[in-house]
Amino acid sequence: MNYTKTVAECEAGETNKRDSMVSVNVQRLHKSVGVPPGKRLFNINEAALYLGRSVCALREMVWAGKIPIVRDGKRILLDIHDMDAWIERSKTQITC
Repeated sequence: MNYTKTVAECEAGETNKRDSMVSVNVQRLHKSVGVPPGKRLFNINEAALYLGRSVCALREMVWAGKIPIVRDGKRILLDIHDMDAWIERSKTQITC
């Protein structure tokens, strides 16, 4: 049998594994902070709680364009998918 893989095949496999791990981790996070199933849009207070930030810090993130918002008249809402994407983008690893 030939066990060699191309670099692209290896990278694709790693991406699939990482994506499935992210999906499982996001589901666990939603469950741990009490997000009702099917809830997608959060007001500023709920989003701040979900992200573990203060309301003021979240407003600053919104004003700086770090996270997109959904406007409903005067209401500002945040999409849970955008919040999860921000969490994933913000992750870093410390190397020595």
